[in-house]
Amino acid sequence: MYLQKIKKICIYGIILVMALSCFSGCDNSPRLDTETQKLLEDIAAKDDAIIIDDVEDFENKIKFTNVIRGDLLTELTMKAEFYYPLVRDVVFEQGDLGAVLVEYLCSVGDFVQKGDPIVSIEYKVNLVELEKMKLNQLNTVNNYKKEKSARRQRLDEQRKKLESLYDPDQIAIESIQLSYLEEDYSNYIETMEEILADLDESIREYDEKMGVCYIYSPISGVITETSELKHGSNITNGQLLARITSMEEEPYLVVDNEHGTFRYNMEVDITVTDKGSNGTETLKGKVISGIELTDMSAWYLGKNYAVIKLLEGDIKDLYNKTVRATCYPRYMKDVLLVSKDAVSLDASNTYVMVYTDEGIYKKKFVSGGENNDYYFVFNGLDEGITVLID
Repeated sequence: MYLQKIKKICIYGIILVMALSCFSGCDNSPRLDTETQKLLEDIAAKDDAIIIDDVEDFENKIKFTNVIRGDLLTELTMKAEFYYPLVRDVVFEQGDLGAVLVEYLCSVGDFVQKGDPIVSIEYKVNLVELEKMKLNQLNTVNNYKKEKSARRQRLDEQRKKLESLYDPDQIAIESIQLSYLEEDYSNYIETMEEILADLDESIREYDEKMGVCYIYSPISGVITETSELKHGSNITNGQLLARITSMEEEPYLVVDNEHGTFRYNMEVDITVTDKGSNGTETLKGKVISGIELTDMSAWYLGKNYAVIKLLEGDIKDLYNKTVRATCYPRYMKDVLLVSKDAVSLDASNTYVMVYTDEGIYKKKFVSGGENNDYYFVFNGLDEGITVLID
């Protein structure tokens, strides 16, 4: 406001001088040399040449500060979030056997325990196929019994033959044959028992898929996503039915780090505000990694986040509180600083109003950074000069 008054006084002074020059007919009328005339024209035309010769009237009205030398510490504060790293997708996996949805037994936001039913479905069971499986099992069992009996008979005959021999050479030969038959008999029984067990399991699973069946939660946690399937909708192999975020493991404390300001191994201040009492506590932390969290692993977070480890306190004490992390990405020692209260912006330029014994004038400078209080003067101003605070 004071600067605008100064400018108006300058302009009024110029008009008065020019009026005296134009309308006075005396030989001793005010004469302006070329340099002064140009200076006054510049004052009227633009701001960057404002000069006030007499500033005594303004000294009691205008505040001043100096360009100083000091250290500049920049800071960035971001709201922190809790990220639970364990996320489990519940996917329909039944090979070529399809199913239809009956109903969801939970909704997004519900907490479920491990083993809780979350979806009910009906499999598209082919009864004809089930009967074929049972018939195949029966035939396999009958053939196994026959082949097993035949192999056992050949084994017994070989043993009797060996007992009737006296020639050492013949005994050695038939002993080798007996060993081969015993090994073959044992391998056959082992193989067939596995085949029959698989057939039993397949038929049992097929029988279990008759009627309404349930899909259960693999972990304890919160339902964070479900499919858009409705009652009677077809479910295909590999289709996502639900996404569950575990709340059992200790979460990470993360902050948005899209621009990489939170750098690895950087120490940060953690400000914790209790929503109930409005009390604030400041803890120390450190950036332990910069990770990319996608929508697949963190449903409520964006892409680029940095993980912060608490150096003091317990992360569980931060639950249900407002948490902010402050980092200090830039520290400049022994640089020229000017108060932000003294700086104005003109398009993309920064400038101050410099106060000298000769007057007040506008001075542009190049800024090399800033924090909440100061601009770093990269070029254009000298230490100790006095500037106006607007």
